[in-house]
Amino acid sequence: MFQQAYLKGAIYMINYSRRDILKTMAVSSIGISVSPVFAKNLFAQDNSRFTLIKGGTFTMGTPKDEFLREEDEAAHTVTVSDFYMSKYHVTQKEYSLIMGNNPSNFQDDDMPVENVTWYDAVAYCNALSIKEGLTPAYKINGRNITWDRNSGGYRLPTEAEWEYAARAGTVSPFYTGRTITTNQANWYGTYPYYYDERSSIYRQETVKVGSFEPNPWGLYDMSGNVWDWCWDWYGAYNTVDNINPTGAENGVYKVHRGGGWNDFARHLRSGYRAAAVPYNKLYNIGFRVVRSAAKNDKNIINSIPVPTEYNKHGKNLVVYFTWSGNTERLAKNIHERVGGDIIRLEMQSPYSRNYSVCLSQSRNDQEKNIYPAIKNINIERYSNIYLGYPTWWATMPMPVWTFLKQHNFKNKRIIPFASHGEGLLAQTISAIAKTVPETSVGEAFSITYADISKRKLENWLIKINS
Repeated sequence: MFQQAYLKGAIYMINYSRRDILKTMAVSSIGISVSPVFAKNLFAQDNSRFTLIKGGTFTMGTPKDEFLREEDEAAHTVTVSDFYMSKYHVTQKEYSLIMGNNPSNFQDDDMPVENVTWYDAVAYCNALSIKEGLTPAYKINGRNITWDRNSGGYRLPTEAEWEYAARAGTVSPFYTGRTITTNQANWYGTYPYYYDERSSIYRQETVKVGSFEPNPWGLYDMSGNVWDWCWDWYGAYNTVDNINPTGAENGVYKVHRGGGWNDFARHLRSGYRAAAVPYNKLYNIGFRVVRSAAKNDKNIINSIPVPTEYNKHGKNLVVYFTWSGNTERLAKNIHERVGGDIIRLEMQSPYSRNYSVCLSQSRNDQEKNIYPAIKNINIERYSNIYLGYPTWWATMPMPVWTFLKQHNFKNKRIIPFASHGEGLLAQTISAIAKTVPETSVGEAFSITYADISKRKLENWLIKINS
């Protein structure tokens, strides 16, 4: 049952001055430890906020017959060691007390912090470790991060640890079973897992942590509310190194898991993987922290971003898919400001102009992974691809997937923009990143229906091209 009240449990309270914040940030940037001059650590103060996850072996990924399974979910056997995981997402109160600010889109002390980059999450882990007199897990050198696996400090979960904890011994699509309801998690209830299920509530924002029943291992919101940043770079699973895997040494996008308040049910599956640029912020991505409970054979792990090369001053292309015309109006506004060429993405056999029929057609394409044929577009001479689409499907329309899959975007930059109803950008940014994993994806821009704020549009263009 959905509970409006925040599930009670002592919250670790600290007083943190501006001088402490600056000291923490300076120390965390070089990754050295300090004496335990602060209060006892979080485990001693409030062990109800963490649970020990006993290690074991499980099947990571999904079976080939799982409904709406994606290509990157190959099933393979993985073993993880014992670790402690926070039962809840890091809250806004916890984050602001440590970091001195609250970047969240939805403001409430007991809601999860969101709108944080992967690097923000790493910095928080180090700052919390230092606050409690622990050796930080990470050494930060710009965008290169080194993880000392035997430090004992707070850190982000690996992707394998996250899925192991989320499944909690289950093998079904969700830890709740065959499907999931909005009484069990906070997600876009208009779009259930099976299309013959009834639509349900859509809250349109985050809710307080612990508002739903936990999974079998006592972890809250492992599906829905906000995504959890993980340590790993996004890439194909390594099915050989299957003991405490940590993902690729480098990459372009970081993994996040679990689904958010504006995602539909398929993205809340325990095996679903999402990816995002680690230095971009989104209003549906937060994190939770873990600590190792055992020594590791691999002591030092480096996280090195792959540089993405593109000609910033190359020719621009604004290409868009539209149905009602809102995306087209936005595309023309962008084209007026960035110049270059503008092309409408057209299907060989267009969807119906009847909304209900169109929705049925597009959902059928999504369910069966059908990539409808589109008219040819030559993108070779362009460096910056401004890619527009509507998200009233609550995802990226399949013709846009076709466009991404049939072209080579290496050494190009994709800048997404979208018109939408109530789902904002949903999982479209991750969908682009997963489809073209070696391409730079710029920070996206979106509008609600036809509401184009020229000032916001101009600020966005300045930001992404600065």
